[in-house]
Amino acid sequence: GQMSFIVPSLEELRTLHRRFQAEGTRILRTVTHGISVSIYFLDPEDNIGEVYYKTGYNIRQGFSRPIDLEKQSDEEILAFSKSFEATVGPFQGAKLPVG
Repeated sequence: GQMSFIVPSLEELRTLHRRFQAEGTRILRTVTHGISVSIYFLDPEDNIGEVYYKTGYNIRQGFSRPIDLEKQSDEEILAFSKSFEATVGPFQGAKLPVG
């Protein structure tokens, strides 16, 4: 399990990323899930946390690709995230066996 927190903008996500770095928070990864852009980190007790921004795109899950909040612009991250709507496809729900 993990605790997840939503932020209202990519700028807020970047602000937290800078704060985590300044405070020595252990960042596990920064990724796009297509539907969101996330930072996964460890709290002081080694519990996994996530802060994320919802993109509004519809991409089949579990999907994850690395991003770089320091080097990529908002436009690049969002275009990369959106690109998976066509290649990965939308969420389709559970598939039940036939018969």
